[in-house]
Order: sequence, then C-alpha cells, then structure tokens
Amino acid sequence: MARLLGATDSVLLPNSRIHIHYPAEKLFHVNGKPRETFLPTVSIDLLSSAALRSEDPILQSGIDILNRIMKSRQR
Repeated sequence: MARLLGATDSVLLPNSRIHIHYPAEKLFHVNGKPRETFLPTVSIDLLSSAALRSEDPILQSGIDILNRIMKSRQR
C-alpha cells in the first residue's frame, strides 16, 4: 500500500478545477493496532548484495524460508 496509513478521498475544487486528496479513514490491523505500527515477521533488505544478485529477491527469500522449514522437519 505504499506507506498509505489509511483510505483517502478526493474533491474537485470548483473554481480552480484542482483535485485534492485528503485522509478519510485510518486503517487498523485485525488485532486493533494502527497500520503504521505493523512490522512484518520477515524483513527483506532489497538493497543487500544478495538481493541485488537475485532476479526476484522476495520469491527467493520465501523459497529459502520454506527450505529451512522443510529441513527442520526432516530431523
């Protein structure tokens, strides 16, 4: 959501014909916390050297996590 902290609404100013957007609703997680306090359990540094070498660093991170889970279950 590109750091959007809530829903927006817009209005066209009649004399200038300029559209303006303004905050209309605040978003919350299902547990009641404000959206801006949410931190994902997996953080991916898209500027790391490993991420820059990967064609799809987010997909690769998911594959790595699944591989670790599978290895831990095989023990």
